[in-house]
Amino acid sequence: MAHTFVDSNIDPTLLAMDPTAVLLAQMRTTPNETPSPDTPSGGNNEDPPATPPMLGFSAEGSSSMSMVVFDQFIRLCSGDERNVMLFGHLLELLDIARKNEKADQWTIGSVLSRKINSYTQAFILCPQLWAYCGLHLGEHVVKSMRDSNVLDLPPEEESTNIERVLTKVSTKATHYRNILKAQVKTSLEPKSDLENIANLTDKLLHGTSMKHTLQFYLRLTFIRWVLVQYPWLTEETFWIQVVETIKKNSQECKTKEELDKLYNFIYEQDIRAHGDPATTEHQVTEFNAAMPSWYVPVCTQAGKIQPNPKNPQLLLSAGAPSGSKKRRLEDKEEDGPAAEE
Repeated sequence: MAHTFVDSNIDPTLLAMDPTAVLLAQMRTTPNETPSPDTPSGGNNEDPPATPPMLGFSAEGSSSMSMVVFDQFIRLCSGDERNVMLFGHLLELLDIARKNEKADQWTIGSVLSRKINSYTQAFILCPQLWAYCGLHLGEHVVKSMRDSNVLDLPPEEESTNIERVLTKVSTKATHYRNILKAQVKTSLEPKSDLENIANLTDKLLHGTSMKHTLQFYLRLTFIRWVLVQYPWLTEETFWIQVVETIKKNSQECKTKEELDKLYNFIYEQDIRAHGDPATTEHQVTEFNAAMPSWYVPVCTQAGKIQPNPKNPQLLLSAGAPSGSKKRRLEDKEEDGPAAEE
């Protein structure tokens, strides 16, 4: 039997406790009086408010695509069609939520972490690299890893996870730049075991699959030469100076032959000052023969990195030390070997 809802079925106690129930009872016992069209439903004699829209939807701030979809939705003939369309959009939102959840759960595994370290180190040591603090260095490192079919890299469309990889690459690039400069600086200390460029190269390549090549020697002697010329520079401005010096050399040398001759001249000066690599146990390998297959994309991408166009301004703002400070730096370097003797 159907239940009939009447006020007598409502517990008087509940009526007293619930103001809404009391109001409902009063309404049901009041005769139904239809207000005249001129009588406003509000509590004053002001004009009645405009009829609110059926849906709380505003075109302002909505994309053109959203407006097209909304127009299609309101033109659907039946409620079933609209329900199907709403369900389809709900599934899309669920897919987006699952992707975001997957991105939040993704982490760089140990294998991928080692690969990132290896490729970033190879980039910093690569003779083809000249923009050591260049634009989009991380993207080029990741591109070389993809070209070498490195596993576990997140897909390109997973921007959040890619950003995590790029952050790690950036951190490791700074780390390996600092190591490179520190080892070069150590090689300039009196009676250093790394004074010979072959020993310095061996120290830097230790633990990698890269081998000694003349190209490594030429680049490292050049970096050492820059450090000797600009000993006061900080970690950041030092590498900017390296980049700007390479760029200036390329601009001032009239031919590639002259440019090669310049770097060979720096190399020969280094040999006279710090020893001939041929006197060490280390063997030089021809560059192309020394490259493992994964190193080919590294060289390709390293050569594509462009320097920051703001480098000259950054270097200018760093400035050179005053004449007295520069003399103290030079005197300190000269006093070092004498003290050892």
